[in-house]
Amino acid sequence: MRNSVEILVVDDIVENLEIVTEVLSAVGYDVAAVTSGRRALKRLQTYIPDLILLDVKMPDIDGFEVCRQIKSNELTADIPIIFITAFSEPENIGKGFFVGAVDYIHKPIQELELLSRVKNHLELQRLRQSLEQQVVERTYDLEVAMAQLQEALTQLQEAQLKMLQSEKMATHDPLTELPNRRLLMERLETSLAISQHSRQAIALIFLDLDGFKQINDTYDHQAGDDLLVEVTQRLQACLRKRDGLFRLGGDEFVILIDQVESTVAVIELAKRLLANLQRPFKIKGHTVTIGGSFGIKVYDGQADQTVREVLSDADNAMYKAKAHRNCVVLHGEAVFHGVD
Repeated sequence: MRNSVEILVVDDIVENLEIVTEVLSAVGYDVAAVTSGRRALKRLQTYIPDLILLDVKMPDIDGFEVCRQIKSNELTADIPIIFITAFSEPENIGKGFFVGAVDYIHKPIQELELLSRVKNHLELQRLRQSLEQQVVERTYDLEVAMAQLQEALTQLQEAQLKMLQSEKMATHDPLTELPNRRLLMERLETSLAISQHSRQAIALIFLDLDGFKQINDTYDHQAGDDLLVEVTQRLQACLRKRDGLFRLGGDEFVILIDQVESTVAVIELAKRLLANLQRPFKIKGHTVTIGGSFGIKVYDGQADQTVREVLSDADNAMYKAKAHRNCVVLHGEAVFHGVD
């Protein structure tokens, strides 16, 4: 009989595996980690954990399909699965519950949330297993109890889905579905702390669209909204998976880049973003063109700056760029980095 709790963690990002493994191992859980859905399914042929923490977006088999296969196997169907993901759209959350997950944990992972949810679902699993044993012994009465428990779990899942939808409304822009200022402040605070500790540079890019007001004035606000959605897609196409894109409101966007390779690399990224924005857009049957003014703040962890000070530096650089339009300005530099 096993004396310890065994947890399987599945994520294609090694850094995520290391973080989760370290947190769970520190409180006494036995943790096995694999880097793909296929490896997880193969491991489950000879290993039955008490709980599975499963990433959604993976290159070989996504988490939804892995979960579906686990739940379709009689030997593994009862293992509780918690998705760990950066997705926050209600349709993805609902799909996860539909294929059999019991909960979601959002990235970036918070240690207290991870431990709390793991503990709660292990306890629920223990209670469920205990009730199942009593069903064997007492049949009818405990079958009623299981039905009540299942109803309670269903209600809990519905409540969690509503809570997540409410949380998203508070932390995301409803038009573009990008994280808003609140999440920017939280993530920037974490990035600054890491940068100050590791001396690994981060960068903040403020972007204000040039010519956006004319689009609204010439056509209508719906055209403006459609344009902002298209702008979001173009910006995301130029960014890495780990880069953060936020909308502050109106036509202002912010990009947060961790682990900056060099200041030159950040400037070149901003130039590529600007070039991408300057390509014509097709909006409601009309061809429209815009530009952008980019302000950059690179923080190397040396100076003792606050979140608001770093934001202010990036904002000031953007306003200098705005005076010239369609250019990139690095905070503290006299040279304007224009784009041909």
